[in-house]
Amino acid sequence: MNLLRIIPQLRFCLIKPETVEVLIYDRVGSQFIVRALRKNHSFKILDVRNNKINLHPRVLLSFVQLLFRRTKNSNKYWDSTGLRVLIELSEIMASHPKVVLSFVDNGRRFNLLSRIYGDATFIGIQNGFRGIEVADMANYLFLTNFFCFGEETKYRYLMEACGVSRFIVGGSLKNGLYMESKSNIPEKAYDICWVSQYRPARFEETMPELRENSLQLLRFVQRYCNESGKTLAIACSCKERSFPYEYRFLLEELDDVSGTTIVPNDDNNFSSYKLIDQSRVTVTVNSTIGLEALSRGNKVLFCNFSKDKYYDIPSGYTIGPWSLTDHDVNYTKFRAKLAQVFKSSDAEWQEQTQEMAQYFVRSDDTHLPQDLLREEIDRVLSVSDQIASFK
Repeated sequence: MNLLRIIPQLRFCLIKPETVEVLIYDRVGSQFIVRALRKNHSFKILDVRNNKINLHPRVLLSFVQLLFRRTKNSNKYWDSTGLRVLIELSEIMASHPKVVLSFVDNGRRFNLLSRIYGDATFIGIQNGFRGIEVADMANYLFLTNFFCFGEETKYRYLMEACGVSRFIVGGSLKNGLYMESKSNIPEKAYDICWVSQYRPARFEETMPELRENSLQLLRFVQRYCNESGKTLAIACSCKERSFPYEYRFLLEELDDVSGTTIVPNDDNNFSSYKLIDQSRVTVTVNSTIGLEALSRGNKVLFCNFSKDKYYDIPSGYTIGPWSLTDHDVNYTKFRAKLAQVFKSSDAEWQEQTQEMAQYFVRSDDTHLPQDLLREEIDRVLSVSDQIASFK
């Protein structure tokens, strides 16, 4: 078997596997999981995007055992198991974790790993809003444990016949970590926050409707600010490496750069969450952070000016004070809708939106998502300890 042909740019290493209680699958988003762990939880992060093969004897022994099991098992999970999954699982097995977590909940391989390895509890933690695209992914969304935003996610997965065994409706982990980090309620410094969803490939290649939606919304917002004397802040989307492209894009589209506050995305310090809380109204197309903000009680207006329902608020909530969905929209309609949002008192807004907001993203100041996640981990570790004591 020529591994070099199967996995391009393959690299080898010799690292003794560290035995841990918690293994974090994939470095992407791992910083948020690490913040949620208790200080006494031993953990390590498994990099799954670097094409490294660990040749340590313990890992190789696990790999040989898995090859044997692969020939003896025949079901829809093992039949879908390729070499890369076996390589990753051999690393996991060599570390003997009791819990395996991932912030890439919709990754194919992680879903599959949760089904073929029974000596650890796998929990996928939802990292972004899942809309109608779930129907296209349903055939591989079969986590054993899914830590999800709200009841709407659970309803959607069940409606599309996804194979998830257990839903843990815990809210957004990032939103919870932000709420925990706040020392006080931020004062309002801006009238409007426009949430950028710009990514180079997304706007230039894969999602032209999102580009046009975003540009139309930004034009309307700028005109509204100019006419009403409102201040505008922009919560940027790109990470540091791609931010120059986003900034150039904004320079081309903004009428008054000097009069607009542009805040780069600093994910680790929750820059966009802070900016939204400092703004009286947030406008966006269909961003996850918008739904999180709505669940915290912020005024958020979601705007879909296309005919594509992908950008609608789904599950019967397309129409509401939080939404403007109209492919024939004009500035007059937009101005009237946004004026209604501004006019609404905080009490009226809460009464009108919180049932919907909590349905999409559970938010509870007294029991944050990270609290619930820690309880899940503690429960698994406690059961493991009890089983070990009987042996």
